[in-house]
Amino acid sequence: MEIHTGYRKWIAAPQRRASPEVDFGMWWHSLRVPLSTWRVSWIQDTGELYACELGGDRYILLGKFNTRQEVEERMAGWAESALILEIFFARFPLGWVVVTGGVAAEMEKNPDFAAFVQRSLARHTRGDWGDLCEEDMQENERALREGGRLFSAYEEDGLSKIWIITEWDRSVTTILFPSEY
Repeated sequence: MEIHTGYRKWIAAPQRRASPEVDFGMWWHSLRVPLSTWRVSWIQDTGELYACELGGDRYILLGKFNTRQEVEERMAGWAESALILEIFFARFPLGWVVVTGGVAAEMEKNPDFAAFVQRSLARHTRGDWGDLCEEDMQENERALREGGRLFSAYEEDGLSKIWIITEWDRSVTTILFPSEY
């Protein structure tokens, strides 16, 4: 999902402005833009499902759906979800998301590290496997198709490396330091 600027101009286009919309609520959050809140809506005439930042000029095009029934089926259960856009529109179910004691302690001490963990989880949900070799990335793509375990590794300058592992049955996603494996 890419965050665009120019929401006011985008929504003012004639095909959008004249169309009925189905509102899926406010208070969604994005891991990529901490402390921002988004409203999610579907535009009937264009089929576009989008999120717009409350009080801002940014938007995310989440997908296209031909009918209201299609979008409502995709959005089923949204109110019970974590209301986090990246997780709701992930390529695969995450199950319970847990962090190890070491990662939790570092997140509490270091807000930059906590933001890095959030960005890394968002990347993992999109199938951006981070700092892996090509062979391991291909293995993850095979695991997506055939139901295997998914593994990602992420590094940023000045921050500790983390691994993210989603189990084969998609019941749990664990964020950990390599030393905690």
